[in-house]
Amino acid sequence: MRRSTRRDDPQRLRAFFSVAAVLLPVLCLVLASCSGDSLEGPYTHSSLEGIWSGADGLAWAVGMDGWQSVVLRAEGQAWTDEELLPGELLLDVSGRSADEVYAIGRRDPEDASPDVILMHWDGQGWSPFAEGLATSLTEVWCGPDSALILAGRGGRAQHWEAVLDASDSTVSRRWVVRASGTGQDLLDLWGAADDDVFAVGRGGAIVHFDGQAWSTLESDTTLSLHGICGRSGDDVYAVGEQGLILHYDGFVWTPQDSLTAATLLAVWAAPDGTAFAAGHDGTILHHDGQAWVLQREGRDEDLVAIGGRSGDDVWVVGRRYGAVVLDGMILHWDGAGWTRLDIPLSQAGGKGRVTAPR
Repeated sequence: MRRSTRRDDPQRLRAFFSVAAVLLPVLCLVLASCSGDSLEGPYTHSSLEGIWSGADGLAWAVGMDGWQSVVLRAEGQAWTDEELLPGELLLDVSGRSADEVYAIGRRDPEDASPDVILMHWDGQGWSPFAEGLATSLTEVWCGPDSALILAGRGGRAQHWEAVLDASDSTVSRRWVVRASGTGQDLLDLWGAADDDVFAVGRGGAIVHFDGQAWSTLESDTTLSLHGICGRSGDDVYAVGEQGLILHYDGFVWTPQDSLTAATLLAVWAAPDGTAFAAGHDGTILHHDGQAWVLQREGRDEDLVAIGGRSGDDVWVVGRRYGAVVLDGMILHWDGAGWTRLDIPLSQAGGKGRVTAPR
């Protein structure tokens, strides 16, 4: 199944974490002093940024815990944690099968121009995949056949492709930079096929790859679009600022009534004709095949990515704000309601711990 993911400006999020790392311990000491009680740690600032769910029953969620990478895996409904190299920020994840999954992030968040790192899961473990990536790439999409596409700031698009070497007539796979048709930051990727790929971004940017080249599509908006997903090339949703939802029928993008003014960060289209959208303030919308219905809102949460296996088996990930914490979180939809799983993560390192639903 497909997944959709979007993230706020990574620089803004990392800046928040840098400040939080200094202020949270101080705030905790003040609260403890005022109450006369001791406060149990750790005091966390973590976030889940991307999710991908496969047809084989597996799901992967990635994010950050301070400057420590976070990787969680679900088989059925049980989430477990996975080791990954320390010091990375993982921003997005996409896969093709149980033994071919990719996660993109930053190698060194302290660097003004940090290296992009792409990690590959081969069914046994994670390892770095292919050097030579452009800077400021934040999105990854893995096509159903062989496509692997990255995108990010300034409209950058980079493809992993088979290239013919004219000198000896050999073919090898390497990164190819392709003009996307926009200079706007690209915030999400989704494709119906290797030659039918969409990307959305700031300023209402929508671009399409037909297997040969990228071209721009008219969105009729200047609002930033943060998420995109669909069921086919002529049944696609894009979501963004001020509750904007657009639907593409293969010819034009048409606005739909979302019933919210909250910025929407992600959308996922289920095979059964339903769809889900999520975003700021813990907002979740459900499209029942006829119209969008507001299911959830008014919470101190940013819900930034959605993945699912069916219309009654959907995951939403993001972060929850508290007095002394910024906690990564997972919500699950079973067709009847949403269940929250808390994921307390330690900035000092170590693995995430998934507690029982409540």
